[in-house]
Amino acid sequence: MNIKKEINLSAIAKTEDGTPVMTFQARLNPNEPNDISYTPAIMNQGLYRENRDQMEAERKAFEEAMYAEQDRLIAIKEGK
Repeated sequence: MNIKKEINLSAIAKTEDGTPVMTFQARLNPNEPNDISYTPAIMNQGLYRENRDQMEAERKAFEEAMYAEQDRLIAIKEGK
């Protein structure tokens, strides 16, 4: 039997009133940490346009967290 272990990260970027605008999902494989499956998705194009700066800041924050987790997994695999 081959048991597969993955790490999943997800987030929803919302407007100040709590309306969802974007989702972010990432899947990392601890055995192959250089490979990331990453999907950002805009749920409401109009609200995205109205809040573009905030949404891009949210996207950047998610990506920073995703890459930090990837770096951690790479360090573990390399024995650092």
